[in-house]
Amino acid sequence: MTKLQKELPNAKILIISPNPNGKMENSLGMNCSDYIQASEKVITNDNIHPNDQGHYIWFEVMEEYFNLK
Repeated sequence: MTKLQKELPNAKILIISPNPNGKMENSLGMNCSDYIQASEKVITNDNIHPNDQGHYIWFEVMEEYFNLK
């Protein structure tokens, strides 16, 4: 990370866990299983990867984040 910040000081970096742990809870008290149940319409049959609609939502959130920074 330090190397990236040094070589690309204006880069916007977002780190996302590629493999969520189903048992750990976030600050809202939700775990991966809770998110899967809440997002069945935007997750593929493997219960991990977003479908087209899920990718679009993800894009919108990240675009807003990066535009604010």
